[in-house]
Amino acid sequence: MAIDCPLADAPVRGRAALGWLISEAFVSAEPTDCLLGTKKGHAPGPNFMAAISGSHRGSVTVEQLGSLRANGVEVVVGRTVHTSGGNGAELTCPDCRACFEPGQDWGDAAATWYEGDDAVSYGCPHCGSVQLLADWDGPYAWGFGSLAVVFWNWPRLDPGFVVCLAEQVGGRVRLVHLHL
Repeated sequence: MAIDCPLADAPVRGRAALGWLISEAFVSAEPTDCLLGTKKGHAPGPNFMAAISGSHRGSVTVEQLGSLRANGVEVVVGRTVHTSGGNGAELTCPDCRACFEPGQDWGDAAATWYEGDDAVSYGCPHCGSVQLLADWDGPYAWGFGSLAVVFWNWPRLDPGFVVCLAEQVGGRVRLVHLHL
């Protein structure tokens, strides 16, 4: 999820990110039926293993990933809240470092952000520190933005790969680990 990408820039930055993924052979060039639903995505390419974290390399083969119904990469453009699904939400306060599960007010704040309020904030229940909603991070953080690159069913991504992908989209990125 590209946190700082304005909606007006998202299509261009999304194409740049996809072009880089294709040129480096992380994904295939031709869109295929590799996502859930009716949208097409880009299936894992011959170099996909280089995008995966070292501790997860070898834990999945091209054949294993290829056998999954949803295994591609999708570029999502438009104001979107990316949740961690069945993982819930778990945040870490940047000030006091407390790790916590936010309450219902987190979902209310997310809905307010989605409706167009970029200035919505959330307070730490431990120390009271208030941060913009999009600035909260943690083990199961949510992403708020207008550009995301979604890796369907891929193992954890390599930190170096994430840095390179962040250069393509420009600005800060947040990994959102979704579990259905």
